[in-house]
Amino acid sequence: MVTGKERPVIILWYCETEWIRLEKLALCLPVFSFKTRHTQNCIVRIQTCDFPSFFYLQPSITGLPNESAARFELIQPIQKGDLQPMKNGRDKYFKLSDYTLKLLHNHLSIFINAEPLNQKLQAEITAYKELVSQEFAEAQ
Repeated sequence: MVTGKERPVIILWYCETEWIRLEKLALCLPVFSFKTRHTQNCIVRIQTCDFPSFFYLQPSITGLPNESAARFELIQPIQKGDLQPMKNGRDKYFKLSDYTLKLLHNHLSIFINAEPLNQKLQAEITAYKELVSQEFAEAQ
């Protein structure tokens, strides 16, 4: 028996495959909470999509309780039967909003292909990054 830490994941895709036996798999994007060892500068850079391998997730009563980052370089298949749905602060199952999924898919495309899926959306992200970076620099 293999044991490990339970971790939130974002399911990117489901598939079935048959190698020795039929397996139902989910391609999962692991999510990690920020800790006190993470500097505010690091968190802001992740918020502004400065790193292609990280995707920022803000805390929410309807979602994850802690400020977090999904890590694209750690995407992995997990057997569907080993997944357990998580509940949010309102004791309900949750999923990402359509807009957050759009942002995630755009950023994942940059990680994989070095190109965004949506140039207009990427221009908005770049403008956001410039504003936040400027404000953060002025606050320092």
